[in-house]
Amino acid sequence: MKVLPAMEYYTRMPPSDNGPVERELGVTFRDPGETLADTVAGLRALGRL
Repeated sequence: MKVLPAMEYYTRMPPSDNGPVERELGVTFRDPGETLADTVAGLRALGRL
């Protein structure tokens, strides 16, 4: 099964530091729950859910 190697890769990655990109580029990250809610609403609007 090809999913297992991918899951191992992404769950064992060391934590990253977003500080430089936030400070230097002004990037802000959305709340994952808000992103998921917007995705579900968009899919519903398109009739895909």
